[in-house]
Amino acid sequence: MRECACGFFFVSPRPTRDELEHFYSKEYFDSAPGGRGFTDYLPTSFARVGEGRLMGRALRRDQPGGRVLDVGCGAGDFLSGVRQESDWQAFGTDLSPQAIELARREPGLELFCGELSEARFPDAHFDAVFLRNVLEHVPEPAALLAEVRRITRPGGRVRLLVPNGRTELAPFAAAARRGERALDVQAHLNFFTPAFFRRWLEAAGFCVERIYTLGLKRGLFELGYLPRSWKVSARHAAASGGRPRSAPAWKQSLAYAYIRRTLKSSLKIPIWLPLGQELHAVVGRPEGS
Repeated sequence: MRECACGFFFVSPRPTRDELEHFYSKEYFDSAPGGRGFTDYLPTSFARVGEGRLMGRALRRDQPGGRVLDVGCGAGDFLSGVRQESDWQAFGTDLSPQAIELARREPGLELFCGELSEARFPDAHFDAVFLRNVLEHVPEPAALLAEVRRITRPGGRVRLLVPNGRTELAPFAAAARRGERALDVQAHLNFFTPAFFRRWLEAAGFCVERIYTLGLKRGLFELGYLPRSWKVSARHAAASGGRPRSAPAWKQSLAYAYIRRTLKSSLKIPIWLPLGQELHAVVGRPEGS
């Protein structure tokens, strides 16, 4: 782990593309005990459908049609929800062939397997772009963000979600103090602190409209302010042979999505109080840029 003077933490040396493609193989998307990566993927994927349906309605209110891109679309659950509630064209990219294979089961999605830059989208092609839990995984996050800006139209919006580096790194620091090694099966390469994240987005040429943190309970747990018995990480349970949670289909419903969003929104935390586990940002490409 290395730290830049600006407050950005990153893993060094960086993995190769072949190593990344191997990590994000089929096992990454299997919600099975002992799996690597996102072992809780299956139940969460159902929630993403509902989140996509809510976003589809929001996009439809902004304008009747447009082009939306989900970078790191995974199995296409979020885009599927967007398509259910709007007439927007839905595009997705992902580095994993297995993820794209799963996403192709969803009708109406335009998908590309590979790096975003390899898709060669035209300048100012998209009205809305999503990067949700992507930037922490890529070797060159600045290059990816520059490409996102290029393909977003002036006046368009980009919605980003990354883990809060302050809370995510806390268990590693605590383990180091104990002379132990913390296990990170999520394979995160980049750790964005709240203050750095805002400056970084502005330096990349975006206008930051909103930025906040969510996930207070998990953030407090990671920081050591809650007893370990209060929170058992799903990835640690899976690594020890625990059973993954069930994934009921009702989690795709709009009712569940509304309730989930309302509860999460009620716990928004200002960026100056960086206790949440997730950093959320809504940014725009300025007109005339």
